[in-house]
Amino acid sequence: MCMELESDSGCDALRSHQKSLRKSGRFDVRCSLAAETGCNRAHKRKRARRSSESAPELVYTFIEQAVQPGAAVALKCSALGDPPPRFRWTLDGQPIPSHHGASISEGRESGPSGVGGSHNYVVSTLSLGGARVEHGGRYECRAVNSHGSVAHLARLNVYGPPYIRAMNPVKAVAGTEISVWCPYYGFPIDSVKWEGGMGSDPRYQQQDGRLTIINVDKSRDQGGWTCSVMTPGGELARREVQVSVVSPPVVSLSPPPALRAADRAQLTCTVTSGDMPVYFSWLKDRLPVSTALQVEERGAEFYSMLVFKRVSAAHSGVYTCVATNAAGRANASAEVAVKVPPYWQTEPTDGAVLLNGSLTVSCDARGHPLPTVYWTKLTGNTETALGAVSEPAVLSNGSLWLAAARADHSGRYRCRADNGVPPPLSKTLKIHVNEPARFESQSANVSAAQGESVRLVCVVRGDTPLAIAWTHAGRPLPNSDYRMSISETRSAEGLRSELVVERAGRRDSGVYRCQGSNPYGRSDHFLHLAVQEPPEPPSDFRVVETTSRSVRVSWRRPYDGNSPVVSYELQYRPHTHLPPASDGWSDARAHNVSVSSPSHDAYSDMESATIDSLEPATAYLVRARTLTAQFASTHTRAVLALTQHEPPSRPPLGLRASAPRLATVELAWQAPSQSSWNGELLGYTVWWWVSADGAVSGGANVGMEFATVRGKVTKYIIEGLEHYTRYSVSVRAFNSAGAGPATPPVTTLTKESVPSEGPRAVRCRAVSPQSLKVEWSPPPAHAHHGALLGYKLLYRPELTAEWMEWDVRGASGASAGSWGAEVKRVSGVETLVLALQPHVNYTVQALAYTAAGDGAPAPPLRCATHQDVPGPPAAIKVVATSATALAVSWLPPVRPTGPLLYYTVFYRELGRERPPQTTRVPAEDGETLLGLGGIAELRPLAEGATYEAWVTAHSAAGEGEPSAPQPATTTARAGVRVLSFGLWTRVGCGRALQLACTWRGDPPPRARWLRADRPLTHDPRARLTPLGHLALHGQ
Repeated sequence: MCMELESDSGCDALRSHQKSLRKSGRFDVRCSLAAETGCNRAHKRKRARRSSESAPELVYTFIEQAVQPGAAVALKCSALGDPPPRFRWTLDGQPIPSHHGASISEGRESGPSGVGGSHNYVVSTLSLGGARVEHGGRYECRAVNSHGSVAHLARLNVYGPPYIRAMNPVKAVAGTEISVWCPYYGFPIDSVKWEGGMGSDPRYQQQDGRLTIINVDKSRDQGGWTCSVMTPGGELARREVQVSVVSPPVVSLSPPPALRAADRAQLTCTVTSGDMPVYFSWLKDRLPVSTALQVEERGAEFYSMLVFKRVSAAHSGVYTCVATNAAGRANASAEVAVKVPPYWQTEPTDGAVLLNGSLTVSCDARGHPLPTVYWTKLTGNTETALGAVSEPAVLSNGSLWLAAARADHSGRYRCRADNGVPPPLSKTLKIHVNEPARFESQSANVSAAQGESVRLVCVVRGDTPLAIAWTHAGRPLPNSDYRMSISETRSAEGLRSELVVERAGRRDSGVYRCQGSNPYGRSDHFLHLAVQEPPEPPSDFRVVETTSRSVRVSWRRPYDGNSPVVSYELQYRPHTHLPPASDGWSDARAHNVSVSSPSHDAYSDMESATIDSLEPATAYLVRARTLTAQFASTHTRAVLALTQHEPPSRPPLGLRASAPRLATVELAWQAPSQSSWNGELLGYTVWWWVSADGAVSGGANVGMEFATVRGKVTKYIIEGLEHYTRYSVSVRAFNSAGAGPATPPVTTLTKESVPSEGPRAVRCRAVSPQSLKVEWSPPPAHAHHGALLGYKLLYRPELTAEWMEWDVRGASGASAGSWGAEVKRVSGVETLVLALQPHVNYTVQALAYTAAGDGAPAPPLRCATHQDVPGPPAAIKVVATSATALAVSWLPPVRPTGPLLYYTVFYRELGRERPPQTTRVPAEDGETLLGLGGIAELRPLAEGATYEAWVTAHSAAGEGEPSAPQPATTTARAGVRVLSFGLWTRVGCGRALQLACTWRGDPPPRARWLRADRPLTHDPRARLTPLGHLALHGQ
C-alpha cells in the first residue's frame, strides 16, 4: 500500500495508520522515496529569501516505512545552505558500520524556484540493494556546515523476528533529564517496554521505544534497565543497559573585604558537594590570571585559594573560580576592588587663545575608583563652578573647552580630581584671550557729488599697540597730492583715522582700504567712494533678434557716473521718410527697462531687452539712453529693426462652391483684408474632404486632401471626386511665414452618376415550374454614385432550340432588352419571376439604376425552373399489323417539362364496358430521335374488332394529359403503314440528329430515304441505323 498525502497533517495520519497496522502485520510500504508517496514535509517548498550565507535547511526528507526482506530501499534527504552542507547518517544513534551493506551517495541538484541556487541544493541518498531484517532501525540524516546543523530521523521497518542491538552504558547527571532509545529491529512489533529503577514512578516516561527520566536521582535511578520488544505472535527480545548517575560540583566563593593599595588579601573557593575528584582553575575578567600580577594559587582536595601579598590597582577585577568533575563544571565569581588615590595622567597647564578662537585644556586623572574632575573659575575671592552647559564648558573626558573665546574668558581656572580616596588632586592655571586688530564692519559705501569735499573715517579696535595704513585701488596714497590729508585720534573705542579729499573728481572714485594691525593680527576695512556725474549712453547698441511681434536689442553697460543705474529707456517708432526739419521722435513710444543691482551679471557687462506688441513685417527705428536717480544720458544712434512676417491673421472671404460637372467642384473666393496679410500673400491652400456629417452615398473613408494655388488667383477646380458625395471645402491664405486661419467649411454635393458595380450576392431558386425567386444585396455604398431608384432584373432562357424561337418573340416584344432578354423593374432586393417555362435553364442578371441611368450589371447567374407534368403527346397513330395485333406510335409532347420517364398506352375494345388495358413503354434515352416519341405493339386482340387507343407521358412530376383516342380495327390484310411522323424543326448548326423511319406491313416492305425527292446515297454526313433511322452527323 502506498498512501499519497499532501500536507503535514496527512503525514501524521499516515504515521498513525502505520502504528495501527504494526500489530496486524498488514503494513506493506514499498514507497522507498518521499517523492513517490508525496507524504513529506519536503513537498512544502520553502521560498523565503536567504542571505548570502546561512545555516543548513532541510527541504526534502524520508518517512517511516516498512518493507519486505529483499526489497530495494532509498532514503533521501535534501538541504540547502551557504556554504553547501555535508550529510552524516546514523542508525539508532551510531555511525553506520561498513559491513551494514548501505550505500551513501551525495550530489547537487538545481533548486526549485524560490528555494536556492543550483550550487547550494545538496541531495544525499542512503540505498539498500536488498533489505534484511537487521537493516531495520531508526535512521538519521544530519546536514552540517560552518553555520550550524539540522537533522531528521525516521524508522525503517523490515519484516522479520525482533532483535535489540547492544547498547553502550549511559551516564546521567543528577537533577537533569535523560532519554534512552531502545535500538530494536524486526516487524511487526506489538510493544516496546522499559523496566528498571523504582518501577512505577511518574518521572519515568515511555513512548515509541524511548525512555525519558525527569530529574535524575542517583539513589533511585542508577543501575540496570531492560528493554523488551514483543511481536503480535509472542516472539520476545530483551536487552539490558547500565545507567550510572554522577553529581556535578557545587562551589562557594567568599567575597574579599575592602582593600587599599599595598594591603594583603586572599580568595577561597570551596566545593561543598559533588563527585570527586575535582579540578580547579581561576579566571580574571574572563581570562586566565596573568603571572605579571604575582598572585599565588594554593589548594587541597576540595578547595583552592588565591593569595595576594601586596595589592595594587592592577589587581582590581572580577575573579572566577571554576570547579570541574566527571559530571560537569560549576563556577562562582567575586569582585576585588583596590582603592587608589587620584594621580595625574595629563596635568593641566596655562593656555592662550585669540579672540573668537577655540581652546581645549586637558585635565586627565586616574585612580580607583575612577576620579571625578571638577573645574572652577577664580575671580578675586570668588570661585565659580563650571559644567557641561557653562562657558567655558567641561567635556565628558574632564577637559575644559572654549568654543569661541571672548575677552571675559581671560583669568585663573582650577582643575580638581577626587575619587573619595585621599588625598585629592588640584591644579590652578591661567588662560589669556588675545584680541587682534579688528573693525566692527568690513566695508562701507560713500558717495559725493563731483567737486565736493569727502571725509573717509575708520575706527580699529584691539590690544595695543595699534597702527593704521591707507591705500587707494591697491596702491599707497600719493604724498604729493595736496588735496588729501590724514588725521588719527585715540579713544576708548580704539584708534580713529580720518582721510579728507578736497574737490573730488572721477579719478578719486574707487576702493579705499583702511588696514589696522597689532602683534596679534591685522584687519581691513574697505570704503567704496563714488564721485557722481551724468552717465554715458549705452554702447554697442544693436538689434540681436526679431520676431513677427517683437524686437530684442542688446547693449554694453556704460559708465554709470558712479550713480546706480535705475533704468534704460528704449524709444521706438515706425520708420517713415520724414522731412529734414522734423525729428520724428515726438510721437515715439517708450519702453523702460528697470535695473536692480543684484541682477547684474558679474561675468558679463551686456544688457538686453525685448520690445513687444509690434506689427509684423514693419520697419522700426529704436534708440536708448541711461537713467540714474539724478541724471539722464544722451540717446544712442537709432538702429533699424524689421519685424518678421507672420501667417495671415484672417481667412479668405466669401468662399463659394458649386458642382456643375460630374466628379468636379468649382471654388471661388476673395482675398482677406490687406491689414491681415502680415506680409505679402504668396497664394492659397485649398482643402477638401468627405463631409463628416456623411456623404449622401455613405462613401468610402477618404482623408483630407489639399492643393496649392499660387499667386493672386482666387478660383480653383477640384477634379476626380467621388460621384454623388458631399464634400466639405476650406481655403487658407499663406505667406512666407505660413498659412493663416481657414475659412469655415463649405459643403457641396457632387453630381449624380450611374452605379459602378452591380448588386452583390445574387441568389436564385426555383419556386414552381413557372416561377423563380431572385434575391440580391445592394451594391456597396461607395459604388452607388447617386440615389438608387430601384433594380432591373434581366432574364432569358439558355440558347436552346426553344430559346431561339423565344428570342425571336422576345426581340419583337416591347419589353425586350437589346439582347433579347425580358426586363423586370424591382424596387426591393427580391422578386418572383412568373410565367416561365417548366424545366428550363434561365440566365439571370441584376443591375441597379439611378436617375442618371442603368448601372453595371452583376455577373450572370444560371437558374432552372422545376419540372412539370408533361403535356399530351403531339400526335398518335394506331394501325393494324395483323388479325390480332395493333401498333401504336406517337410524338413527344410539344413542350418539354422535364425528362420523360415512360409512356402509358391505354387501349380498349369499343362497345364493351370494360376498363382500358395498359402497357408501359420506357422513354428513349440518349440521342434525340426526331419524328417518333415511342411505339407499342398491342396483342393479342380479337379478330375484326375495333379498338381505340390513347397515350400519356410520365415524368418525375407525374402523369401528363392523355392524347386524343385513335380507333383502329384488326385485320388480316394489313398494308404498308409508316408509324413515324413527318414534321418541321429548327436546330443549331453542327448539332447531330436522328430522323425516325418506322413502318409495319405484311409482307415486310423495304424503306428508303429521299432528300428533295432524290434518293439519299453516299453522303458522308448521313448513315442508316440498323432500325432504319437516318443519323446526321454535325460539322
